[in-house]
Amino acid sequence: MQKINYFPKRKELEKVIKNLSKKDITLIVTDFDDTIFSRYEQLNWTDELSLLLQKNRWNKWNEVIKNIIWIDSFMKKFYENKTFPKDIISTMNPKYDLILTAWYIEIQKAKMKATKLENFPIEIVLHWEEKPQKVLEYIIKIWFIPKKIKIYEDRTQHFEASKKDFEEITNSQLEIIFIKMNWNNWELEQKKVA
Repeated sequence: MQKINYFPKRKELEKVIKNLSKKDITLIVTDFDDTIFSRYEQLNWTDELSLLLQKNRWNKWNEVIKNIIWIDSFMKKFYENKTFPKDIISTMNPKYDLILTAWYIEIQKAKMKATKLENFPIEIVLHWEEKPQKVLEYIIKIWFIPKKIKIYEDRTQHFEASKKDFEEITNSQLEIIFIKMNWNNWELEQKKVA
């Protein structure tokens, strides 16, 4: 298995980050899908729409939503006016805490709007392994280095694998918390993994 270079822009980012001021703040960075909002309903219902999504889960999920179901219909059915756990969101500061999510940009932005979370900073990457570098880029965007960064994620492996380098670059403590969700009306399972 080939080792992933999580920080292909490391030298450039380090030059900027070393000039940022350090703040005694814990920056919260959270994923959206299956961390704040569960997709369990979409993947387990047996109506025609859910079955179509399940059948195309990995290879054509976004194309099915965009071209067959339509984004508006998808948002109305699965996201608008839905309740979801506020465990993480209630601890976040909308001035700087980040929702960092992956996949198709148009769909992810529509999810934020449908769940009324568009007032938080949002960054979207195409692939999960891009998330550690995106956090570094975000630190530059907010123009300070937080003392601690708390990551909430249902796929922690990329943050775990890059933790040592990440902490070396930022001189910040990185805390990684694995989140397990089922339905949106159930409590979150949280487990600190690093």
